[in-house]
Amino acid sequence: MFLIFRDAGAYLKLPLLTNPELASFPSAGFAVSVWFWTVNGLNSFATKSTKDFIELTKRINGKKMNGLEDRINRWENAKSILQCQ
Repeated sequence: MFLIFRDAGAYLKLPLLTNPELASFPSAGFAVSVWFWTVNGLNSFATKSTKDFIELTKRINGKKMNGLEDRINRWENAKSILQCQ
């Protein structure tokens, strides 16, 4: 988290290292999320593919894959509701 706050803070000109709670506010939190998504090229994994969804999860969460089955089930349900199967 240190590196994310350091790098995102520098890019966004936000003092995230000294005031990490700023990331909990919607405007800064959204900006940090978009920065992270962009610099890590995550859009290429935002597909309908379960394989890409798992890779996206790995790239966001690292090696921690706790709750992956539940996450996949929720993702499949959301795709069904949004009719984007």
